Amino acid sequence: MRLVGFNAREIREGTSGRGLHKSGKGSEQKPDDEIAGIRGPVCPQFISFFIGAILASALERFFNAVISILASHSFFPKHIHALMDASEIQSTERCVGCGKVTKEKAPELRRRGKRIRKVLETVFGFKIWVVWDSLSKLPIAMRFSTIEVGDINMAREVVQQAVDNVGDKVKIVSLAFDRGFLDGSFMWWLHNDMGIRFYVPAKKNMTVYEDALSLSDSGIREKRERERKVGRGKNSFTVIDRWDVVGIEGLTSAGFYGEKGSGSHENSNNFKPNPINAVVVLHDPYKENNPDSDTMVILTNGTVNEPLVTYDGYDARSENSEKRFDRKTAAS
Repeated sequence: MRLVGFNAREIREGTSGRGLHKSGKGSEQKPDDEIAGIRGPVCPQFISFFIGAILASALERFFNAVISILASHSFFPKHIHALMDASEIQSTERCVGCGKVTKEKAPELRRRGKRIRKVLETVFGFKIWVVWDSLSKLPIAMRFSTIEVGDINMAREVVQQAVDNVGDKVKIVSLAFDRGFLDGSFMWWLHNDMGIRFYVPAKKNMTVYEDALSLSDSGIREKRERERKVGRGKNSFTVIDRWDVVGIEGLTSAGFYGEKGSGSHENSNNFKPNPINAVVVLHDPYKENNPDSDTMVILTNGTVNEPLVTYDGYDARSENSEKRFDRKTAAS
């Protein structure tokens, strides 16, 4: 509570005389009288309004300080498999400090009969970047900015903040993120500087995507089946989920994967691309329900000797996100 801004007296006695009549002393209570029980701040609503009035920069400092305290008391596991995402927080144009961005509406919102027309809209608001622990489901770092800032722009900052927050007692060993963070220099920074294993799906227009698909017959193949019950009581029944994935090592068709990222240096005669591994998802429960969806290819700097481990590393992001990851939409 001190981090939020309450002093010791406010924490113990509250911020007003509200409710003192219930102690039996009421208005006759003197300053030296003992407070009946632990009163604390006024109410949960007051606390939420108090926090809501804090500037974004101050809220970041408060949040990061809380995470550091939790980490110092061994709240988190020693090895964290982290997830990262960026979400828009839309507002009206009257909101002070908000940004704006013009973008296309989603296909289901711009469909006209059997055609999909290109419709642009301008939205106002902010954006939040969050890194969270897949086990505890708690965020370990966050950053705020305006809505027009690209996802990749704050990626290094929020990951570095997460590493600083958990301290020396905890290590972030892996990080799963979506195509919005698919940037070669960022991925190389995770691999070379931070020592973090990453999982990210490739875009279907990338050469490494086509390369991985063409080599799927010669990779390390792994299958899995699991039973699960659907429904309750008399209406319940058992379904079998199936996975079929292929691990491919040492792909050299991701020229963007390096310190300089993508650029004209890839056309140089002495350019040597850094190898990257991939897992081709031939079949999974999502593919079962969406047979026309594009095949997913997960890029990683980790080993793919057990490709299902890589698949699960990225799939944890879908299971823990507030909204299920729509692969077909994100591939465009």
